[in-house]
Amino acid sequence: MTLDIRGGIKNTKISQNSFTVFEELLSNSIDSYLIRKNSDEYCPKLDIHIKIEYLDGLLRDGSQSVRLTCTDNGAGFGDGPVKAFVTKDSTYKDSLSITGIGKCKGTGRIQFFHYFNHLKIDSTFIVNGSIKHRSLIISENTKEVSEQDFKIADSASSELQTVVSLAELKPKLKLDFSSQDIRDYLFLTFLQRFIFLKKVIGDFKIDITEVRTQGEEQVENTLSIDSKDLPEPTDEQQIVVLTSNETRILLKVTRYSIPANELSKGQHEVALCANYTIVMSIIKDFIKKADRTSPLYGNFELLFVESEVLETTVNVQRDGFDLPLNKSPVESFNDDISLEEIIEALKDYVYSILTPKDFDKEELITATQEKFGITRGMLNTMNIKVHYGDTEGNIAKRVLRRFQEEIVNETSNLVDLKQEVLKLDPRSQDFRDKVQELSWEYTSSIKKMDMANLSQLVVRRATILEILKLAVKSSLNCQNESGVRNENERVIHNIFFPMGKDSNEFQDHDIWILNEEYHYFSHIASDKSLASITLPNSEKLFDSDIDASLEKLFAQNNEEHKLKRPDIAIFNEEGAAIIIEFKAPGVPIQEHLNDLTQYARLLAAKSKGKLRKFYGYIIGDTIDPSRIPGNYTPFPSGLGYFTSSPLTDPVSRIPYGELYSEVLLYSQFIDKAENRLKVYKEKLNFDIN
Repeated sequence: MTLDIRGGIKNTKISQNSFTVFEELLSNSIDSYLIRKNSDEYCPKLDIHIKIEYLDGLLRDGSQSVRLTCTDNGAGFGDGPVKAFVTKDSTYKDSLSITGIGKCKGTGRIQFFHYFNHLKIDSTFIVNGSIKHRSLIISENTKEVSEQDFKIADSASSELQTVVSLAELKPKLKLDFSSQDIRDYLFLTFLQRFIFLKKVIGDFKIDITEVRTQGEEQVENTLSIDSKDLPEPTDEQQIVVLTSNETRILLKVTRYSIPANELSKGQHEVALCANYTIVMSIIKDFIKKADRTSPLYGNFELLFVESEVLETTVNVQRDGFDLPLNKSPVESFNDDISLEEIIEALKDYVYSILTPKDFDKEELITATQEKFGITRGMLNTMNIKVHYGDTEGNIAKRVLRRFQEEIVNETSNLVDLKQEVLKLDPRSQDFRDKVQELSWEYTSSIKKMDMANLSQLVVRRATILEILKLAVKSSLNCQNESGVRNENERVIHNIFFPMGKDSNEFQDHDIWILNEEYHYFSHIASDKSLASITLPNSEKLFDSDIDASLEKLFAQNNEEHKLKRPDIAIFNEEGAAIIIEFKAPGVPIQEHLNDLTQYARLLAAKSKGKLRKFYGYIIGDTIDPSRIPGNYTPFPSGLGYFTSSPLTDPVSRIPYGELYSEVLLYSQFIDKAENRLKVYKEKLNFDIN
C-alpha cells in the first residue's frame, strides 16, 4: 500500500484552522497512549511534550523557519499504525474498540503536508516482546510513501517513545504562536476529551514549549496542561431537535463555568464538538464579539455540544461539518439536519446562561419596530423569540424570512386545495367542506401577507412624516449648510415627489400625505413640461402650447416666476386634476391664492375638455387671516381654509368646471396624515409614536 502525498494534498483541502497541526499531533499522541494502556495497564503515566522552535532567519522561499515536534510515550509505530499511515481513509483505530480513542478519518496527516515541507518520525515500540525502532523521513519532493519507506531496526533504548517532527513551513503560511497561545487553544479545544481522559487513565500532564532563536541567543518558555487543573462540569443538558422533516436529533450540552482569573485570554464559548474536541465555534451566533470577553458574574461560560450526527458529519479537515447551513421547509429533500436548526434549538438554553441582568428585551423589540416595522404581533405570529445577542437587523431578517416561507407554503397549499375542489362534485358535502377549507386557508395567507407589507408601509410613512416635520422647521442638515443657497421650498417639494420628474420616470411618491385617494391617480408631473403628458391611449392631455401659455401668464405678474409650472400636478382618467403648491416657511400663503385659479383655468382650457374637476392645495406655514377672501371658510379646527366655486373663463364667463381649494398649514396636514397612519399602527399593534 502507498500513500499518494500529492494526490492527498490535491484532494483534501487545507484546514482553515491554523492550529490544526497541533490538534492532530496531540490527538494522535493521546490515541497512541490509549492503545498502549489497553495492552499494559501498568505502563507509565501519559507523557506528551509539544515543542515549537522559531529559528533565526527565513527560508529561501521567504517563509518562516519553524520546527514543530511532538514527543509521546504511546504504543508507537507498530505494523498496524504503519499500515494506517500509508492508507488513505484508514479505519484502523475504529476497529480497536478502545474507550476514549478518536474516530479515524485517516486524513489528518495530509494537513502536515499542507503546512510543512518535511516530516520525520522516530518511534520505539514493542513487537513480539522485542523493542524495535522505526523511522521515516519525507521531504518536499516525496511523491508517495509505502510501508517499505519505514526503516526498522533493533532499538538501543528500552524506553517506548515516538517523536514526530515537522519542519520548513510552506510558503505564504504563518505560524507565530506563543506557548501560552498553544496551551490556551489546546486546553479549550480538548477540554472535554481531557476530562474524559482523566477518568480513563488518571492524572496526566502535557508540556508545551516555545523556543525562539535569534543569533546565538535562545529563549525558551514551557507551560503545561495539568489534569489537576481541569474543571468539573457545571451542568449537562439533553436537548431534542425536531427537524423540518420531523426527525428527532439529540444534542448533549456540557457547561463549564470557569472563574475569569483562571482563563488566560478568556472568553465565552459555544462550540460544536466531535470526538470530544471542538470542531466549530458558534459563539458568534449568540453574542457580539465585543461581549465575548466580558465575564458574567465573574465567570466565563463554556458550552460544548455533542451529538451522534456531529460525529458522523465532521469534515475531513475537522474545521466544520458536512451539513447544510440552513434549510427551508419548502426545500427539504433529505433528512439532514441543518446547522441553523441546531443553533435554533440551543438558543433557549444558551441564552438562559449568557444573558446579563441589564439586557432590556423590550427596548430591543421597540427598536426593531421603529427601524424595520417588525411589530410584536409579527414576532408572535411567526413564533420568533428575541434574545440577548440579537440585533434589530437579524430579528427583521428572521421574521421576514419566516413570513416568506409561510407565504410560499400556504400558496402551494392553496393551489393544491383548489385542484382538489375542481375534482369534487358540487352536489356533495365534501365539495362544501373543501371550499370552506380553501377560504380559511386563503384568509390566513392574506393576513400574513398584509402584516408583512403593512409593517414596511408604516415604517416608511412614519419616517417620511418625521423628515417632513424637520424640513418644515428648516432643521434638516441640508437646510443648515453654511454658504449654501436657501432652498427650503425645493427640499419640501422633493419629499413629496422628485422635482422635474413624472410618474413615467419615477413610480415612488408620498402624495398620500395629502389624501390617500391621490395615491392611485394615473399620472403625476412635478415641475415638468405639461405638453409632454400622455394619456394611456397615447393621446396628449394638453395642447402643445400649454407651457408657453403658462410662461406668458406668469410673466405678466412676476418676472421671477415666468417659467413657473404647478409644483405638482396629478391627473386621472376620469377628468380630475390635483394642483399642489408649496410655499417655503415664512412665505405668506394668502398672497398666492390666485395661483390656484390661474393654473386651473389654463389646464382646463388647454385640455380640450378632458379636465373639469380640480382640487387645489396651497401649503405653507404663514397665514394672515385678515387677508383671506370672504368666500373661504375656516376648517372646524380653526387651522386653514377651504372653498369650492365654479371655474369660468374670465372674459366669456363660459364654465370650465369646478375648483375645490384648500389653504393648509404644514402642521395641519401632517397631523391628518399621522392620524390616518395611526389606524395602520393599531392594526399591527405598533407601539411607536
